[in-house]
Amino acid sequence: MTDTATTGAANAEPTVETTVGEPSGTPLSVEVTFVYKDVPFTRSVPACLDASGAYDETATAARIALHANTMRYRVDNGLLTKPEPQPTPEAETGEDAAAAEPEAKT
Repeated sequence: MTDTATTGAANAEPTVETTVGEPSGTPLSVEVTFVYKDVPFTRSVPACLDASGAYDETATAARIALHANTMRYRVDNGLLTKPEPQPTPEAETGEDAAAAEPEAKT
């Protein structure tokens, strides 16, 4: 299950968009992707359990909201920034391609 939610006051500041994955692993956690001001950040958030040890979706959502507020603070204060685009290798063409290929032995 993927859930998308936003946190933030209406008409005040940009919101933090969150996409939450299914709980998994030991210890139980959910992978959450946060996006705020075009800055993406993905992390594993420990899941909350109820008294019987079952996954507590409501308590986990509250924990995720706390992480979203922390992410907002980090972006607003320059601690998290949009990742730099990764350079793509230039396609080898012409002489460069020929030089990169070993010569066939006859």
